[in-house]
Amino acid sequence: MKSKEAKSEKTKSKFLFYLGKMGKWSNLLMQTDIIKKKKSSLRLKQGVL
Repeated sequence: MKSKEAKSEKTKSKFLFYLGKMGKWSNLLMQTDIIKKKKSSLRLKQGVL
């Protein structure tokens, strides 16, 4: 029973670790997307001016 609990704890920590990694990646992707949008909007404004 104890070994089973330890195993589930290990998988849980692994899962949380991967979730954290994915969260960091999605955060980076969102930031780059925002930067791209800002740049494109700046280009549009410059084109209008």
